Amino acid sequence: MSQPAKHPCFWKSLIRLTGYTMAVHLHGDPLILKGDTTIPHFNNEIVPILTKAGCNSGACHGSATGKGGFKLSLFAEDAQADYEAITRDHFARRVEMQNPGQSLILKKASKKIEHEGGRRIRSASDHYARLKQWITAGVPRGDLSTDFTKIQVSPAEIKAKAIGESRLIKVEALMPDGTSADVTRWCVFKPMDDGVADVTGQGEVIFQNHGVSSVMIRFGALTGSTRVGLPYPSPGAISDTFSRHPVDIMLRDEWIKWQLEPEKPAQPHVLIRRLFLDLTGQLPIPEDAKYWSAAIVSEQGFSKLVEHLTSTRAFADFWSLRFADWLLLDSKKLGTDAAKVYHDWLHQRILENQSVLGTARMLIEARGSFLENAPANFQRHATDPRDMAEYVGQAILGTRIACARCHNHPVDRWTLTDYHDFSAMFSKTSLDGGQAMFKNLGDIFHPKSGIASSPRPLGTPHHHGVNKEKDPLEVLGQWLETDGSTRFARAFANRTWKHLFGRGVVEPIDDIRPTNLPVIPGLLDLIAKNWEKEDYRFVALVRLIVSSSAYQQRARFDAFPGTRHGFFNAMQPRQYEGRVLIDAIRQVTGQHQFLEHVIGEENAIMSWDHRKESFALDILGRCDRKEPCQTPDAIGGGLSKSLYLFNDTHLQTILNEASKEWSSLFDGNLEAMVKELYWRAYARAPDIEEWQYWEQTISSQNALQPMWADMMWAVMNSREFLWTH
Repeated sequence: MSQPAKHPCFWKSLIRLTGYTMAVHLHGDPLILKGDTTIPHFNNEIVPILTKAGCNSGACHGSATGKGGFKLSLFAEDAQADYEAITRDHFARRVEMQNPGQSLILKKASKKIEHEGGRRIRSASDHYARLKQWITAGVPRGDLSTDFTKIQVSPAEIKAKAIGESRLIKVEALMPDGTSADVTRWCVFKPMDDGVADVTGQGEVIFQNHGVSSVMIRFGALTGSTRVGLPYPSPGAISDTFSRHPVDIMLRDEWIKWQLEPEKPAQPHVLIRRLFLDLTGQLPIPEDAKYWSAAIVSEQGFSKLVEHLTSTRAFADFWSLRFADWLLLDSKKLGTDAAKVYHDWLHQRILENQSVLGTARMLIEARGSFLENAPANFQRHATDPRDMAEYVGQAILGTRIACARCHNHPVDRWTLTDYHDFSAMFSKTSLDGGQAMFKNLGDIFHPKSGIASSPRPLGTPHHHGVNKEKDPLEVLGQWLETDGSTRFARAFANRTWKHLFGRGVVEPIDDIRPTNLPVIPGLLDLIAKNWEKEDYRFVALVRLIVSSSAYQQRARFDAFPGTRHGFFNAMQPRQYEGRVLIDAIRQVTGQHQFLEHVIGEENAIMSWDHRKESFALDILGRCDRKEPCQTPDAIGGGLSKSLYLFNDTHLQTILNEASKEWSSLFDGNLEAMVKELYWRAYARAPDIEEWQYWEQTISSQNALQPMWADMMWAVMNSREFLWTH
């Protein structure tokens, strides 16, 4: 048999044409590293090496335009494109199979020649040797049927005993047939809070401080995470008083694990005020505050108050405003008439305590007139199916899929195909003639393959595509109420929990994914399971959460993530949304004409249209509805709000008018005036020290009226008034 040609171009051409994956012999010498007879697999080994080195990160060759003429997909989301860029782009200039050590990809990465990204792989490392071996073997693509499909991290949680302790993370990659391989050394480890624990490149977790955090792990394009923590110094034994509420049982287990002490129960007047504000957006009037102060301490008193508030019209008024923020109800986009029909429908659904899951399904499936069938307005959020898919993913499923529009999601499981198949669900909706109709408007094409996407719900197998003759939104609605119900319930429960506790179990609340771990693992699943038993009725969800002992704890201003009070073992004080604050000011002063020209005579929480021009609301805080609001005061607040409350001329006029009316109404009875003000603002009577202070201060003044205006101003700028504690 004659000797093969020696010219390197011959070998490059042969390898590309045949997919040659045997060991290549050039000049008679075997080019496989000593002691290793395997041939590197591109997806399973070479891609993870480049990921670990940071070559495909957004700051390097994984950026939108690449670096230095070399572009890799972000975090290896497209291995085929990466293979072609390395082995074929620019006449295969990056690999030199006749002399692998001279390959540009090796020389640049090891900085044997100038490289803007610096040294990424040391020439004496195993990774360098493996890359060189791959080039030597003829840059094989590898058998795609043996690609790793997911990673398994162990342990799922690491609990340390002391600062400075180190523990190892093990990562195994799984193939479709169930076989696995230890890939720890190929992984990238990123601590979410390096103040708690740092992680070496070999997966060694070194604890720096007390606290709980997580580590995100990346193996090529695959991601995973593990929870890590060091218990806080023991505060002593947790009280034996133990609630059998399912939420409290789970929280208590976490508190014991991390040696956390729950706060004591809040005082009755604080609980009353908290419930009124959280459930109705209104302060209790003095008569209600006095009645419930006596009733709430009796057996079942708290439950009776919750039952009472959730049955009021104010509950529906307030929560329909929250739902309008959640669904981005926009009168400019929809038109005032259609927007009002849409809002009134939401209000009625809440008033009748209908299933929230059923409401979501009706929104997704809705067809018909925008004025006669209110849910049809949901379809008008966006005309581009891709924008609509992102909106539904974020608002309904608590999932941010926008990254997958251009490339596979870097920290979630969604691929380009998942994204465009889901987008295709919304490509058959026509918004002509004042109604939403099912109509064949064409296809959504995959940006890389050019093939028409097959409509399917997010996360379902590829063979679950929708028949072209059937309305895909009907299929999506049915899927939501069956297979997708738990995902919806977890997302909506997280959003509701944030309203009631000040922060979500997962933050951001609409970014629920495996690599974004919850504060309390399993809590959202627990709530979803219990809510399912109640047919997903909204009142049942609210009652489930607020009836927990956790909700009834005292509030602390240091109860935020990363602190020992950040595990829902204390309530977090929350500021009011602008309309709630306006109603509170009206009630305390008795001046319902405050901002009447903007809000009208009814309660401000009934003013659902965020497009109403109002300098006051812009300053005091309201949701701008540009995206599903994380908090109801997405704009406003801060220093501007403080300055407004300090010295706004219109507000000062209101205080002066109130002072005149109060002086006349109470006939100068100072004690009665002080008590009334306290009951209106704080849902309690002044204590002895407070009364003595005001009596001394006001009695020393010649004119009661100006002094009373100043006192109202002081109360309304106090921390106790401006926060839900």
